[in-house]
Amino acid sequence: MILAIDTGVRTFGWALVDPDDEMVHALGAQCTEPLFNERVHESYVRRMLHQVSVHRSHLDMVSVIVGEELSFPRSAKAIASVSMCWGALCALAAVEGIPIEAVAPKHWQQAFQVSKSKVDYAQVTRAVRLHLEMNSSAGAKAQLHALKAGERPHAVDACGVGIYRAKLAAARKRRGSA
Repeated sequence: MILAIDTGVRTFGWALVDPDDEMVHALGAQCTEPLFNERVHESYVRRMLHQVSVHRSHLDMVSVIVGEELSFPRSAKAIASVSMCWGALCALAAVEGIPIEAVAPKHWQQAFQVSKSKVDYAQVTRAVRLHLEMNSSAGAKAQLHALKAGERPHAVDACGVGIYRAKLAAARKRRGSA
């Protein structure tokens, strides 16, 4: 099983995707807000520890962790958030002995649209959601619908990352280089 992650400190998404048939078995997103009067460092530590505990709860069937590749957004705060998430994922993978991979946002997003030019995020989202309607468990569908509107895009992005990684694995198998 692929554990796919859409990284973020405040809100992160995750999905469990079968690498053999691209079926999404479970998904979710969580928002962890800073607490009132909480120091910045304490807030990051608390939220990252929570995130690691959520990811650890899914590892029993996971053969690979795949996250959206590090990108460096405009603000230092966003860079710190993404970097901390990747650091936590790498540590978790190392401790658990699970391989970890990265997928470039542009690569997985372009795989879900007809035109391979500039990424049309609305088109990508529609395509991933269509895949979810056609190729996900009833539980995953219920999990998606139960998420708050602001959390859904993170779960959908994690699904996109995982489905794309499953497609890559299938292509490698067909070429005989799994």
